[in-house]
Amino acid sequence: TYDRTLVATDGSADSVEAFLDLQGGPAYQFASVATLVLRAAGYKTRLQRGFLVQAKDYEPLARQSVVTSENLHMWPEVCLDGRHWIPVEPTPGFPIPYNHLDWWQWCQSQAAYSIYWIKHNPIASLLTTLLAGFLFRYRWESIAALSWCIWCFVFRLFPSQRLKATRKLIDVRFWAAGSPRPRFVAISDWFSQPAPHAAKTFCHLWQIESFSLTQKPLLQRKKVELACQHIVGDLPFQCMKTHTRTEIN
Repeated sequence: TYDRTLVATDGSADSVEAFLDLQGGPAYQFASVATLVLRAAGYKTRLQRGFLVQAKDYEPLARQSVVTSENLHMWPEVCLDGRHWIPVEPTPGFPIPYNHLDWWQWCQSQAAYSIYWIKHNPIASLLTTLLAGFLFRYRWESIAALSWCIWCFVFRLFPSQRLKATRKLIDVRFWAAGSPRPRFVAISDWFSQPAPHAAKTFCHLWQIESFSLTQKPLLQRKKVELACQHIVGDLPFQCMKTHTRTEIN
């Protein structure tokens, strides 16, 4: 029974035993005993305290909640995954408390979970670190490879989007190589820099596809397919990277 007046006497050797004998007490007694019981059961538990403000404390005329010592409350929190603390309310008649974390508390929570995960998964954390280092070291190559995979998917499944997907792929390769195409520069001028003759057919078909109002015959689509494949093969990422380095030097 929740009763703020049921407290152990000063002569009690064990406050937990006194709480159980009295079969009730204030909120801090419920929280303390529940914390000890959960720890004895093997759960990582901590004791929290704060002010519990409920709807009954709100003053409509003043538009504020009156908080006094009567609102002081204690409750345990249990951690099951090394990251999140779950509030538990053992005191009868009280709602389950919850916390709003500010950005610093959130960062601390994420850091604590990361340390917990690394300790319990040393091999996976090592492999993750190596993978992250590899991706950072070859980040531009990874972006170029990923964009090529997306291009292959679009090229096979969406024939009407081949020219557009190819143009975006070449733009991404230029960007990853450190030489992004300015918006005011035509693709024919920019794509022909590393390989002057590689982009001629593609750019011609791009002009027809973008500005011609006539219907494109089936033969034209076959030309588009071959032109896209040729320019992708003639303008690889390494070629653009070498061209960019030459311009810088």
